[in-house]
Amino acid sequence: MILVEPAGKEIFKRLCSKFGELKLEIQDKGGKESVAIYLPRELRDYYKKQFGTVQYMGNAQSKPTYIDTVEVRFYKKALEAATVVELVRSYPGVQFKGNGENPYFHMNLYSFDDAMSMDMLFQKLAICFGKVFKSDYNNLPSQVIPGSIDELPRY
Repeated sequence: MILVEPAGKEIFKRLCSKFGELKLEIQDKGGKESVAIYLPRELRDYYKKQFGTVQYMGNAQSKPTYIDTVEVRFYKKALEAATVVELVRSYPGVQFKGNGENPYFHMNLYSFDDAMSMDMLFQKLAICFGKVFKSDYNNLPSQVIPGSIDELPRY
């Protein structure tokens, strides 16, 4: 059995929505607790690999499993390709994890207020993307969020 804080579902959806507004592609790859974030196909010449992740986090050791956190990750190599490493690195609450081949910056969100506090970061990212990718980015529509995110987490 799995218990998910109701706010956790809303935080997860809000983060996915913000990535969609940022014109990034949200992919549900059928995993148990996360979605993958990519640059849209039109910008894949800049960076082809995964840009970020939105993932449910919790205590898998407890029975029932209790999920009380949503983690957002931004992969360092992707941020370097978009020239926004310093913007994300300097954002309050963001931590760095040197995860071998795939280091990333992450932030754990425990409340809806935490998720709303990220709005400024997403706004700044949109401005930077417009400068870096120019009309390739500015002419893109917002991305659609897969309906299957409502099924997450899957246990």
